Amino acid sequence: QLLDHPGIADSLGGSPKAALGLAAKWVKIFDGWEWLEAEARPPNTASSLVDAPHLSADLGMLRALHAQNRSESDRATWMARHAGPQETPVWFCMAQSPSPSQRAMASLIWRQPAASIRVFAAPAIASLEALHEQLAPDGPISTRRLVSAQSMEESAWAALQCILDWRAQGIDDIGLVALDRKMLRRLRALLERAGESLADGSGWALDTTVAASAVTGLNDLLLDQATTQSVLEWVHSPFVRKGLGERLGFKADDRQRLDEALRAFGRVAPIRLKALSDQGLLPMQTLAQKAAVRQARQPLAAWAEMLLEAIEETGLESELAQDTAGQALSAAVQQLRAESISDTNPIEAPLWQALLQEALSQSRFVAPVADAHVRVCALSSLSWAAPKAVLVLGADPQRLPERPVAEFFEPRRFAEMGLANPPELIEAEGFGQLVSVWMKPLPMVFMACAEKPDSKAEFSNWIELLAMVRPDWTDRQNAAALVGHYELNLQPDAARTDEPTVFRGVLPAQISVTELQRLVDCPYQFYLQRLLGFAPVADLEEESPPTDLGSLMHQVLADATMAHQTEADWADWLEQAIDTRLARPFSRRKEDDSFRLMVPSALHAKLRAEAKALVPRLSVWLKSREQELAPSAVSGAARPKTQTETAVEREITALGILIKGRIDRWEETNGGALLIDFKTSDPKTLEKNIKKADRDVQLPLYAWLIGPKETAVDARYISIRRSAIKEIGLAQASGQPIAQLTDAVLEQVSQALRGLSEGAVIEPLGMTREKTVCDRCNVRGICRRDDRLPAEDDDDDDEDLDS
Repeated sequence: QLLDHPGIADSLGGSPKAALGLAAKWVKIFDGWEWLEAEARPPNTASSLVDAPHLSADLGMLRALHAQNRSESDRATWMARHAGPQETPVWFCMAQSPSPSQRAMASLIWRQPAASIRVFAAPAIASLEALHEQLAPDGPISTRRLVSAQSMEESAWAALQCILDWRAQGIDDIGLVALDRKMLRRLRALLERAGESLADGSGWALDTTVAASAVTGLNDLLLDQATTQSVLEWVHSPFVRKGLGERLGFKADDRQRLDEALRAFGRVAPIRLKALSDQGLLPMQTLAQKAAVRQARQPLAAWAEMLLEAIEETGLESELAQDTAGQALSAAVQQLRAESISDTNPIEAPLWQALLQEALSQSRFVAPVADAHVRVCALSSLSWAAPKAVLVLGADPQRLPERPVAEFFEPRRFAEMGLANPPELIEAEGFGQLVSVWMKPLPMVFMACAEKPDSKAEFSNWIELLAMVRPDWTDRQNAAALVGHYELNLQPDAARTDEPTVFRGVLPAQISVTELQRLVDCPYQFYLQRLLGFAPVADLEEESPPTDLGSLMHQVLADATMAHQTEADWADWLEQAIDTRLARPFSRRKEDDSFRLMVPSALHAKLRAEAKALVPRLSVWLKSREQELAPSAVSGAARPKTQTETAVEREITALGILIKGRIDRWEETNGGALLIDFKTSDPKTLEKNIKKADRDVQLPLYAWLIGPKETAVDARYISIRRSAIKEIGLAQASGQPIAQLTDAVLEQVSQALRGLSEGAVIEPLGMTREKTVCDRCNVRGICRRDDRLPAEDDDDDDEDLDS
């Protein structure tokens, strides 16, 4: 029957499913179901719903639901009763006129042409138009700036710039309407950095403070509910860092060792306190023993007492006492224990966690601030106690003005609950407050943030309406322009210089082949990581990263030195070797003292499947190596030696720098040494880099490293892929003899190192070369290159198996 209406049928394309979806929207708009009652209006044409029995059944169910829940106070029922056949229906709306589909829906309900339905605007809008007419063009009104941002970070920095601009003008009372509390927290941190305090009388939930993360992280450790990621975050908390250092002697070197161990493991996985203490990574053996002997179920007060004892033993108590939020947190836990002393019912650990979290989330923390020039205030308070300037965070459609009460209740339900006004009147009051604030002669900034980085920031419809009434009052800006302005102002004149970056220090005594490749790729990256010591921060992955597969196969292939194997023998051996490696705690490193955990079952299954998918082609390649290395039957010579993971080093005498490397596979042939390095990268990418003689220095440096004792007949990359195992020989791909390439590369890296030692300009070559140089950079962004470049294809960006 919806499709009987020509206007609706055209907009829906005759689709019964689309009609049913529109019906659901109408129910929400009108809070009524009268359009389902079609007994008094026979259809003019056959309904398309007849051809869709399941949709017809759904529609019948909706009719039955309406019959059971109909109310005389439904808005559509009220309008139908008060709009007689000779009267013109009136549509009351706020801020915007009804859409064509809404007019068609109203026409269907009231059985009148859509053109005869009169639309009546809310009084608030009419009063605004009256004010517009009364105000003189040069009236006492300041420009309203509408600032659009693409991210929360951009919004916070732009808001900071607005506040600092006002403060520079001498404005000492700035009102901040924080409709987006998350953004407010970030802005507060930026204000503190800029030396401006923020007064927030409403405060925030205690569980969102840094102090709470330290306490809940400790609680998770005691309950064996921690993960590698949560421990990593917990140990770097300022409360934990100071407490463990002073009470348990857990210093910076110990924290760094734990940090490196967790990051080397590389995955988010459950971790027990006992495992950390047994491996000497956390000096909390006593707490681990106490937590282990605790019963699985105990009263709430006992759980709270256990946490308070742990807070004291780890030194957190004294650190929390020096922080206002920490004091409130300690008081909340103590209060929880005091209130539950009489409750002797034992509870499980998960329930204790939930109760602790609820207690902290329900407790509010208000930071004491004196003489703050920026204060958080409500929109309603600005109409009678306005500051000297106003900044509104979250001026987008879903936040401004906020609706205090949900709209799905009927007016009668509001009366039963003691609410005098229905939602539309409450909403009108909110709009009235916005109008009264808008008209005040104060500088104002309204800031809206896009929902997604690639979408447009949209302001509240009411703000757009106000801007349309007096466009001469409105100035639209992008947050990016304000942020850039702030960054320029942040730098003192002495800090701005056009001098190029140079290294003024002593080069390290030892450099690895991998670091020399980084020097060739981008000297700026080498300068930051190796010379300045900027350590890359590797995030723990929820999924198994690509390097896991490379590390696993690298360890498996390190043992692939047997002789007289068939392809079937190699396949069986590879299958068993993969299972053997995964049967024990697996680490990317092979050192015995590295931190090891069992791979989570889901990641274990995926990693095992990916590794075994390489077996068929890898077994063929290993057999081919067997055939190439097999001695001639006539000569009767012994099989040439094959060694793996061979550590090599050699000094560049002229510079006094020792170059170190590790060769994955070293095969002795009749002509000399064959050096092999395993990769998971795309063979096309490897071959392209080798052809550029000045781009890939790893294989030539390996050939140079063995030079004093051996002669390299060739060096090869072996690209291990599920689709194929391909060899890329250095001599063949480059078209040059190994000795010539080795000499050229040695001269290239020597010249680069010599230039650094003499203070040559350090060039960020990643800004002029292809983007893959930057994709692999762990300190990307410091060179100021745009960090939003599209990433290369995953196949072209795989890591070395040595990772």
